[in-house]
Amino acid sequence: MKAFIESGKAVMGIEFGSTRIKAVLVDDGFRVVAQGAHDWENRLVDGVWSYSLEDIEAGVRGAYAKCAADAEAKCDAKLTRLTEEVCASRPAPGLVPYVGEKHYQRKHGKNAYYGQGGR
Repeated sequence: MKAFIESGKAVMGIEFGSTRIKAVLVDDGFRVVAQGAHDWENRLVDGVWSYSLEDIEAGVRGAYAKCAADAEAKCDAKLTRLTEEVCASRPAPGLVPYVGEKHYQRKHGKNAYYGQGGR
Protein backbone atom coordinates (compact mmCIF):
# COMPACT_ATOMS: atom_id res chain seq x y z
CA MET A 1 0.00 0.00 0.00
CA LYS A 2 2.92 2.34 0.69
CA ALA A 3 4.07 2.20 -2.96
CA PHE A 4 0.48 2.70 -4.18
CA ILE A 5 -0.02 5.82 -2.05
CA GLU A 6 3.40 7.30 -2.77
CA SER A 7 3.01 6.73 -6.51
CA GLY A 8 0.03 9.12 -6.49
CA LYS A 9 -2.53 6.49 -7.41
CA ALA A 10 -4.66 6.93 -4.30
CA VAL A 11 -7.85 8.99 -4.54
CA MET A 12 -9.01 11.39 -1.83
CA GLY A 13 -12.63 12.28 -1.30
CA ILE A 14 -13.52 15.34 0.76
CA GLU A 15 -16.98 15.86 2.22
CA PHE A 16 -18.12 19.17 3.69
CA GLY A 17 -20.54 18.21 6.43
CA SER A 18 -22.45 20.54 8.69
CA THR A 19 -20.20 19.89 11.70
CA ARG A 20 -16.97 18.57 10.17
CA ILE A 21 -15.00 18.24 6.97
CA LYS A 22 -14.01 14.64 6.27
CA ALA A 23 -11.16 13.42 4.04
CA VAL A 24 -10.92 9.77 3.01
CA LEU A 25 -8.10 8.17 1.02
CA VAL A 26 -9.09 5.09 -1.00
CA ASP A 27 -7.24 2.53 -3.08
CA ASP A 28 -8.20 1.33 -6.55
CA GLY A 29 -10.76 -1.06 -5.05
CA PHE A 30 -12.43 1.85 -3.18
CA ARG A 31 -11.23 0.51 0.18
CA VAL A 32 -10.50 3.18 2.79
CA VAL A 33 -6.80 3.25 3.59
CA ALA A 34 -6.66 6.50 5.61
CA GLN A 35 -8.98 9.19 6.88
CA GLY A 36 -9.02 12.50 8.71
CA ALA A 37 -11.50 15.11 9.81
CA HIS A 38 -11.67 18.72 10.92
CA ASP A 39 -14.48 19.99 13.13
CA TRP A 40 -16.08 23.29 12.19
CA GLU A 41 -19.11 25.34 13.04
CA ASN A 42 -21.36 27.47 10.90
CA ARG A 43 -22.41 31.02 11.73
CA LEU A 44 -25.64 32.90 11.22
CA VAL A 45 -24.78 35.75 8.82
CA ASP A 46 -27.60 38.04 7.68
CA GLY A 47 -30.13 35.34 8.54
CA VAL A 48 -28.30 32.60 6.62
CA TRP A 49 -26.21 29.81 8.16
CA SER A 50 -22.82 30.00 6.50
CA TYR A 51 -19.07 29.31 6.69
CA SER A 52 -16.28 31.79 6.01
CA LEU A 53 -13.74 31.15 3.26
CA GLU A 54 -11.07 31.15 5.95
CA ASP A 55 -12.90 28.37 7.82
CA ILE A 56 -13.25 26.39 4.59
CA GLU A 57 -9.54 26.67 3.79
CA ALA A 58 -8.48 25.83 7.34
CA GLY A 59 -10.89 22.89 7.39
CA VAL A 60 -9.66 21.40 4.12
CA ARG A 61 -6.05 21.82 5.21
CA GLY A 62 -6.82 20.25 8.60
CA ALA A 63 -8.72 17.26 7.19
CA TYR A 64 -6.01 16.67 4.57
CA ALA A 65 -3.22 16.87 7.16
CA LYS A 66 -4.97 14.39 9.46
CA CYS A 67 -5.61 12.03 6.54
CA ALA A 68 -1.95 12.28 5.50
CA ALA A 69 -0.85 11.57 9.08
CA ASP A 70 -3.18 8.55 9.17
CA ALA A 71 -1.68 7.23 5.90
CA GLU A 72 1.78 7.59 7.38
CA ALA A 73 0.79 5.89 10.64
CA LYS A 74 -1.06 2.99 8.99
CA CYS A 75 0.98 2.47 5.81
CA ASP A 76 4.29 4.25 6.46
CA ALA A 77 3.46 6.27 3.35
CA LYS A 78 4.09 9.94 2.67
CA LEU A 79 1.06 11.48 0.99
CA THR A 80 2.63 13.94 -1.43
CA ARG A 81 0.41 13.61 -4.50
CA LEU A 82 -2.94 12.22 -5.56
CA THR A 83 -4.29 10.80 -8.78
CA GLU A 84 -5.05 13.40 -11.41
CA GLU A 85 -8.33 11.69 -12.29
CA VAL A 86 -10.17 13.55 -9.54
CA CYS A 87 -8.12 16.71 -9.29
CA ALA A 88 -9.95 19.69 -7.78
CA SER A 89 -7.93 22.10 -9.89
CA ARG A 90 -9.36 20.54 -13.08
CA PRO A 91 -12.96 19.52 -12.30
CA ALA A 92 -15.38 18.47 -14.97
CA PRO A 93 -16.70 21.52 -16.86
CA GLY A 94 -19.67 23.01 -15.08
CA LEU A 95 -19.31 20.85 -11.98
CA VAL A 96 -18.27 23.55 -9.50
CA PRO A 97 -21.05 26.02 -10.41
CA TYR A 98 -23.61 23.19 -10.40
CA VAL A 99 -22.58 21.83 -7.00
CA GLY A 100 -22.32 25.32 -5.51
CA GLU A 101 -25.78 26.32 -6.72
CA LYS A 102 -27.32 23.01 -5.63
CA HIS A 103 -25.82 23.35 -2.16
CA TYR A 104 -26.99 26.96 -1.84
CA GLN A 105 -30.54 26.18 -3.00
CA ARG A 106 -30.98 23.16 -0.71
CA LYS A 107 -30.02 25.23 2.32
CA HIS A 108 -31.03 28.78 1.44
CA GLY A 109 -33.23 28.80 -1.66
CA LYS A 110 -36.96 29.38 -1.89
CA ASN A 111 -37.67 25.67 -1.32
CA ALA A 112 -34.82 24.98 1.14
CA TYR A 113 -35.06 21.54 2.68
CA TYR A 114 -31.84 21.20 4.68
CA GLY A 115 -30.60 23.03 7.75
CA GLN A 116 -32.99 25.97 7.68
CA GLY A 117 -36.08 24.54 9.29
CA GLY A 118 -37.94 24.60 5.97
CA ARG A 119 -37.57 28.31 5.34
